[in-house]
This record gives sequence, C-alpha cells and structure tokens, in this order.
Amino acid sequence: MKNVKLLLFGLVFFSFMLTSCNKKRNKLEQSWKVTEVVDKVPLSDSVKNDILEKGNLTFADKGVVNGHLERDFVDGVYHIEDKGKTVTIKDETGTPFTFTSTIDEDKLVLENDDIKFVFSKK
Repeated sequence: MKNVKLLLFGLVFFSFMLTSCNKKRNKLEQSWKVTEVVDKVPLSDSVKNDILEKGNLTFADKGVVNGHLERDFVDGVYHIEDKGKTVTIKDETGTPFTFTSTIDEDKLVLENDDIKFVFSKK
C-alpha cells in the first residue's frame, strides 16, 4: 500500500514539474514586435531603424521561430533553458544566437553581450 501511495505521489510530482517547466515556453509562443533596441557595441542608425521598423519574432510550437531581427529568420528553431532565463535561437544554417531572457505576459527581453531587444506582444 505504501509503495502505491509513493508511486502515485511520484507521478503527481513529475506531472507538476513538467507543467511548471513548460509555462515559460507557453508564454513565449506567440508573435512579438521589437519596441526597443539597445546596442552595446556600435550599431549603425540604419540597422537600428530597420530592426525597430521590421523587427518581430513569432515563436511557434515544437520550437520553430520566424521573423526579422538584423536579418530574416525563416524556419529557425529555438530552445529555452534555465527555466526560461536563456533562449537560444538558431537560424536556417544552424548558427546559434544565445540570449538571456525575461519573459512576461506582454513583454519579452532578449539580451546578450552585443545587443538588447525589448519586445511587446503583437
């Protein structure tokens, strides 16, 4: 009887952990528009304005990302680590771009050593 209770508790705990880990991913899965760009290394005004004008990312299920930052992402992939604190985006060629992330209901911040992107929900 104790083994059955322990097994049930283990299954409930495991289910809870899976659900908790996916909450950040579910918050990310939507369309985001760039609202602010903070360059940490010099970035030309034309590139910065292009990002502000066209910048967006759409995160879909199964880790697919599309959009435009400094260039277009078509059929890129993303991966969330550290309970939503790190997001890695890979373009079509597999080049990884790793960002420290802050994911809220209506705001997303992606930041690395070179640049900081602030997004709002589309």
